[in-house]
Amino acid sequence: MRTVWDVSTALDCFPVRLRPLHASVPTKEETVRAIHRMLDALVREPRMVIVDTAALVADFNTLLEQVKEQFPGSDTLRLIEPLGVDASVALMAVRLSIVKRTVDVELTRSSEDAP
Repeated sequence: MRTVWDVSTALDCFPVRLRPLHASVPTKEETVRAIHRMLDALVREPRMVIVDTAALVADFNTLLEQVKEQFPGSDTLRLIEPLGVDASVALMAVRLSIVKRTVDVELTRSSEDAP
């Protein structure tokens, strides 16, 4: 049985920048996959034990920074503020959903603009 501890410590759920072995900047595809994995981990995993929200907030803020770097022209992403340490998992899931939707729209728009 998976627990929240297993989910929150699995490095493949979080941004590449958190992995010490990777020195390169993540690509847009890696960033988008990290968004999807983090949202899945927040929403779909059962919460059996107390969650370390401070660590999740730090991971969210790092991912948000990476997304803003990958999509600098997005006004919506620019308006999304980093979370404070007292943020709830529900608020994090809502903001991550907004980030995911915005990134999906940006990717669709960029693929339509490509010849």
